[in-house]
Amino acid sequence: IIVRPKWLARSIARMVLNHSSEVIAVSGPVREHLQRYGRLGDPPVRVIHNGLDPAPFDRCDDILEARQEMGAGAENVLFGVIGRIHPWKGQSYFIESARLVADKCPEAHFVIIGGTFRGYEYLLNELEKQVNDLNLGDRLRILSHRRDVPRLMQALDVFVLPSTLPDPLPTVVLEAMAAHRPVVATAHGGAREMVLHGETGFLAPSNDVTAFAESMLELARDDEKRRRMGEAGRRRLEECFSRDRFFADVCDCVNHHLQLTRAAPKEKNLKAIATH
Repeated sequence: IIVRPKWLARSIARMVLNHSSEVIAVSGPVREHLQRYGRLGDPPVRVIHNGLDPAPFDRCDDILEARQEMGAGAENVLFGVIGRIHPWKGQSYFIESARLVADKCPEAHFVIIGGTFRGYEYLLNELEKQVNDLNLGDRLRILSHRRDVPRLMQALDVFVLPSTLPDPLPTVVLEAMAAHRPVVATAHGGAREMVLHGETGFLAPSNDVTAFAESMLELARDDEKRRRMGEAGRRRLEECFSRDRFFADVCDCVNHHLQLTRAAPKEKNLKAIATH
């Protein structure tokens, strides 16, 4: 969600609202963001959550091999961040949290998976330096962009989303839910609607390294809680973020406006008859 610079956030919101009969927002926070710049007479904003097909996350026969690629064995608790490397994605905060967790949980291991845009390769170097400075070289591995996300997600024990700015509706959280994995996420953006705090994972304040570490530690120490939250997350995906539900909601919105369009000429004709 673009929140700054403020003039850009306002301009985009007004452009969308000025040229739409109805706006589809992928989450409540996106709708709230648009309505913050709203005016009387603006079109309605309807929330339709994106959907995900969970089938690719149901089949993985080489979990142990995938974990080894990420630097963890079967005996470890593996926390992972998957996504483009960028300051607002919060990988640096994840590394800081990992240091706190590693001090109290010897079996915890960590992985960051993602690439950078051209010209931003220095960010990867900065993260690697941070890992070395915090003496996490044997506990935290950084991998480049991968195409086998379903396989890697299933090999994690906990997925972490440490973003510093609100993400509209992060698909990677849906992928974690599809893989039956609990999620520790920042309590802003679409994650607030996706993760049920204490049921499918935990929500932590933005940029609060200690809060993230505490949530991660709670999951690291409780195998049954990880399993229970992961199963609850999968059920929530199927109930609220399924692809079928997404298509049905979008079709309902489109059909509604098609009916309004068909009815419009009739209303004009009736007005003309009444006038004469």
